[in-house]
Amino acid sequence: SDITSDVLGAIEDYDKALKLNPKAYEVYEKRGDAWAKLNRNNNPCYKAVRLPKDDENAIKDYLKAIELNGGSDVLYEKLGDIYEDPKQKLNFYKKCKNTKPENMVKVPKLHSVMQFDKFHNYNVSLKTE
Repeated sequence: SDITSDVLGAIEDYDKALKLNPKAYEVYEKRGDAWAKLNRNNNPCYKAVRLPKDDENAIKDYLKAIELNGGSDVLYEKLGDIYEDPKQKLNFYKKCKNTKPENMVKVPKLHSVMQFDKFHNYNVSLKTE
């Protein structure tokens, strides 16, 4: 089966569901997941080909889900995962309620981004002194 057309078909189904119930935050999240995993290359043996609009659509859907349900660690983590820029990643990872230092081992992505943040802030402070 054509994976890309399956994902695009799912997105169309989510569009229809949202026309019936525009406040269904779960559907926004699921549609965001579909946008986030869309691979336009359609060959899993090669690097995924993604368009910037795919990420933009996923971000829009995740933000709408947060607006409707008040946010969750899962949604914030998904948003953090989408961004390439470590500062933007950190912005969403920090919103997770379950990211206390004792949970850092469970969240290696956050740990590596926070290490980047510490290093970056350290370098910035050296330059300003």
